[in-house]
Amino acid sequence: SVKRSVEKLRTAEALQTLVSLKNQSFYQDKAAVKAQAWEDLGLYWEHDWTADGYVKDQRPGFQRKLANEIGGYVNQLTSDSGAALGAMIPNSSSNIRFYAFNPLSWTRTDFADFPLTTTGAVYAVDISTGLEAPSQMITVNGQTFLRVLASDIPPAGYKVFEVRNGSGAAYSDAAAISGNVIENPFYRITVASNGSITSIIDKTRSNREFARQVGGKYINDLGPGSGIVEVENRGPVSVSFKITSSGPLAHVTRITLFRNSDRIDIRNE
Repeated sequence: SVKRSVEKLRTAEALQTLVSLKNQSFYQDKAAVKAQAWEDLGLYWEHDWTADGYVKDQRPGFQRKLANEIGGYVNQLTSDSGAALGAMIPNSSSNIRFYAFNPLSWTRTDFADFPLTTTGAVYAVDISTGLEAPSQMITVNGQTFLRVLASDIPPAGYKVFEVRNGSGAAYSDAAAISGNVIENPFYRITVASNGSITSIIDKTRSNREFARQVGGKYINDLGPGSGIVEVENRGPVSVSFKITSSGPLAHVTRITLFRNSDRIDIRNE
């Protein structure tokens, strides 16, 4: 959790910086919380052994306290900075608009998920170009999102998208499905019923195979088990396999391919 907080801090501080360029007093009242999080980071990495001695009962609580303070600061900074930047972006339309932010130092194309409260058909338009962006409705943990292909987001910058009612244009799916195989212009991936990946064919490198069995296991192989492979979400931005397996520990694996992207997204719960 601390590792992920540090990764998320990049986005939080980049958002804060953009807001502070226009409002120099932004978040100055949180200086003490920021200092505490900074001190916690030093303490956490300096004292991250398991401690089998007399402090073994206190050690987990101490580390969790640090992790919670670090994560609390990063999450709050992300939320507050994101909301502040959103409030600064004008909306001349009666439609809902949202921005997709890129905290990194190069232009990126990636997916952006925007939570929806409506169940009707909607689509997204890139305000900077006036063109429709490929999008699809997805459900993650019971929450409905509009997943948009956010193309060419500038370094340390953002693009604004408008949500409009209607079906929008018809796009092809981001990947094709055939049995336990998912395929896009970059890869052809074969999954097993335990959530492992038994084959990754890289179509951009003369169909080179990047998976093999080593020590009795394949990629993302938790061990022997069986389950059900099904398509969870399918559309022009992404296509996801959901594998529900009983062993060696009950788990759910999601493997997703995206449009115009060489990302292979693997999630285990």
